[in-house]
Amino acid sequence: ERYPSSLSVKVAAVNRPDITTIHGKRPSSVFNQEVGELELAEVGNTKGGAATLREGIAAEVPAAAIHAARRHRMAREPCLIPTDLVCRLPTGSNGCFHVQFSPNGQYLAAACSDGALFPIKLFDTVTMSLRFTLSGHQSLVYELTWLACDPDAPDESLTLASASADGTVRIWQIPSQGSLGSPKELSSPVSGQTAAEDELLGARSLSGNRKEGQVSKVSELGDDNDAAATCAAILHHSPPTYVYTAQFHPHTREQPILATGAYDGFVRLWDVVSGTPCGKTGKLDLGRAQHKANINSICFTSDGNRLISGDANGVVIVWRLETGRNPSNPDSWHVARKIEDPDLKGRAITSVQVRPMDRTLLVAAQQSVIRLFELRRYTRVHAGFFGAPVSRSLVRATFSPDGQFVVSGSESGKPFIWHATSGEPAGPPWSLGYPKPVSSIAWHPEQHLAAFCAFNGSFPILVFEALRDTRDVNAVPIKTEAEVKEEDEEQELMLKAVNAFASGSGSFGRGTRDRRDSAVAVATPLSQTDSPVSIPRAVPSTSDAPSSFRKASLRARRLSERIQSLDESSDEEGQALSNDKKRSAAGRLSNNQEDLSPPLAEPVLESPMPQTPVRGIDSLREKLARARARIPETNQASGGEGTDDDDL
Repeated sequence: ERYPSSLSVKVAAVNRPDITTIHGKRPSSVFNQEVGELELAEVGNTKGGAATLREGIAAEVPAAAIHAARRHRMAREPCLIPTDLVCRLPTGSNGCFHVQFSPNGQYLAAACSDGALFPIKLFDTVTMSLRFTLSGHQSLVYELTWLACDPDAPDESLTLASASADGTVRIWQIPSQGSLGSPKELSSPVSGQTAAEDELLGARSLSGNRKEGQVSKVSELGDDNDAAATCAAILHHSPPTYVYTAQFHPHTREQPILATGAYDGFVRLWDVVSGTPCGKTGKLDLGRAQHKANINSICFTSDGNRLISGDANGVVIVWRLETGRNPSNPDSWHVARKIEDPDLKGRAITSVQVRPMDRTLLVAAQQSVIRLFELRRYTRVHAGFFGAPVSRSLVRATFSPDGQFVVSGSESGKPFIWHATSGEPAGPPWSLGYPKPVSSIAWHPEQHLAAFCAFNGSFPILVFEALRDTRDVNAVPIKTEAEVKEEDEEQELMLKAVNAFASGSGSFGRGTRDRRDSAVAVATPLSQTDSPVSIPRAVPSTSDAPSSFRKASLRARRLSERIQSLDESSDEEGQALSNDKKRSAAGRLSNNQEDLSPPLAEPVLESPMPQTPVRGIDSLREKLARARARIPETNQASGGEGTDDDDL
């Protein structure tokens, strides 16, 4: 149907959109024009265009950055074992006790010892040059730890904590590489902090008396040197005690919380911003010392809900954060588990670390003990890692960033590496080492790069790498944490189903009492085993066990359904008789249970299984047929009504 209408048109002049020139990224609209450093004619149509392009790139990008890109690790790329020596970094007259890469991989922090001085040196991981030297500790620095940084803010300053034997933990603010120039442009790689500015070297204290948790601020340099690394706070432990370990809580970046372990056996929580202990004293468990010896190592799980500490008696304590509580409150943490493994008893624990995907806990102790525990039932994953000789030295072990390898120092002067899941040695041994024990090992989070150090000698830091273009990087991608959890849930569901079937609580079809009774007879061979059923990883292709088991299960299910229909169709007397027949049939089936043993409870055979029929099912069928023929006669003889054969 037509109806009147109108159309309004307006004509006006508009300005033509401007063409925008962009550099370094792809165009996002038709009005963006991408412009490169060289014209197309220079690259393709002129002689030596490609060489000119390469020269232009080489002139803009330093050779060290190009070399670092060759060892860069992709997001889900498995780690390569770094065995090629890159450089030797200077330390001091007594070597280095601990090394640690920053979370963004820009710096390598080294706790050095040079006579009566104990500086912390920060090296650039691209150029391997010294960027900062942090001075102030009066005794050996036992451990270095970094605060997790924001990946969306690459120019944000980094936070480093150092635990020392002088009874303090120092908090350092390190400028990011984005706010610095190249190493050649730096006037001095040494930190701006001087001896006159440090309290322990004669600087004036902020207050007259020093108390536990009191913070001493170190003034920064003038406005002309904003890129200097500074000491933001000093955490004093009272009474003075050796501080062996320190770790940041993983989810308190805006309001950082630091946990420390010391010689007195206490775990303390600190507010890094204010420099004071959390709560009254910061001690967990209302100030009660759960550890009866000095605490050598602590770590957090990635979700921040568990804190794990290990002491010199070989005891590992798992502290759990109560649901909904603030992690900065010491009263929110309680002892969830004490791991007292026989192999760890009486042996000083040197390091504890949680696997990147929070599935396992790595514990290293003296006398060559390295064990792996799963964090659900706190049981061993396998026998352990063997081969690295350690008697009385403080030698640490650590995971690779992807969690596939475990690497540890040793008193032989060379590190050892194993596969984390199996405990078998991995990769070729390192060709270089030290005449003293390897005290610490650090693995770069984003590169195929590792650093080793040794103490009690003028030993440099050895840095090894693995270049991607010289190794096979076409390996299976590592699994993410979500994929691992999904596989674990599927495996648990499968194990529950098989164990329920083995214990007789399940049935083949929908659950009724009669079908469960008949299923118990089929599941009897599994329920006779005392241990839970384990699912084999693979079955040889020559074995016909899975198909025969499925056929037997299908036959048993059909047979149980017929028995149920027989039970429902008969009257009270016929029902009692059918129950007797059913129990008799189930008993005969259990007598032939050896023929129905599922392959899950039997060892894998090297030869194919014989193609013989399952006689237990055939016998039950014959008995059922005879029962069907006798039930109407019995009912008629007793005066009852006959049963329709179709209902049977």
